[in-house]
Amino acid sequence: IDRELNASLDVSRSMELTLDWAMRQSGADAGLVGIVEEEGIRIMADQGYTNELNPYRNKPLPLELPGLKSAVEDEDTQQFSRDDFLAARNGFGLLRDVQGQVVIPIRREDDVIGVLFLETLQKDAWASDTQAFLSRLTDHAAIAIANAQLFTQVQAADLAKTEFVSQVSHELKNPMTSIRGYTDLLISGAVGDISEAQENFLATIRSNVTRMTTIVGDLADISRIES
Repeated sequence: IDRELNASLDVSRSMELTLDWAMRQSGADAGLVGIVEEEGIRIMADQGYTNELNPYRNKPLPLELPGLKSAVEDEDTQQFSRDDFLAARNGFGLLRDVQGQVVIPIRREDDVIGVLFLETLQKDAWASDTQAFLSRLTDHAAIAIANAQLFTQVQAADLAKTEFVSQVSHELKNPMTSIRGYTDLLISGAVGDISEAQENFLATIRSNVTRMTTIVGDLADISRIES
């Protein structure tokens, strides 16, 4: 599982693998895995559902749903049975005729970065060894997911840097071309005679503009090479 999780630095792929192994080992009838956001849980992967998740395709799954808020805030596994739902009079279950749910937080250091949510149509389906496996699975998944998130941030920063360099190179070319053009006109005497001292100053300006043009060209080359 570790090899599969770390074979890709893609958050979605890591989430899909986590859910796939969780479903396979737990025998759950349906499940989902998502990223914790301020508004709720953004679903990254799901299995076993038909239309139950349609309301949450374009918006987060509310944390008020049983187990989700407790799993995120208490950073601990939450397990519910149908009797628990009936006692609370909320009758909650994404899956029709659900008999049990388990919600496992995906923790990275001191933060809960995601949750694994599983549902079953069987009674007493979550054996202790199954819960232990799911807990270990989410611990390993958390590392892979955090690495993927960091890699995405690095890619975004690198792209921003490349775009910045490219833009700066483009913006510097126009004024430098203008400076060099007018300097050449002054040196050629197009607007009147100039003294030897003035010519030396203008030659220094032209030399430095040529040097800056080379540097800007190098920056543009770096951006093209990275692309």
